Amino acid sequence: AVKAARNTVATLLRLRTEGRSGEAHGVLCEAASRPAERLPVLAAELQRAGLDADLATLLWEVSSLPPAALAAAATALSEAGRPEDCGRL
Repeated sequence: AVKAARNTVATLLRLRTEGRSGEAHGVLCEAASRPAERLPVLAAELQRAGLDADLATLLWEVSSLPPAALAAAATALSEAGRPEDCGRL
């Protein structure tokens, strides 16, 4: 999960640097649909990279998932000690 999160962050940084915000949003949408247990790791990596706006967008995309997936994401964030992110959902 850590390697996947770091790869996603690297891709986002590259796309943002190149001014390709639409494609970056697509990467975040794809990330939102990944298994819930990966979400806290990606959230932490986004935060470490200073991509707070992308973290907010990721959480917004996760909040639009079907109820079961949203509940799984909230549980994963809570269990990982990220109550603020859980609350933002």
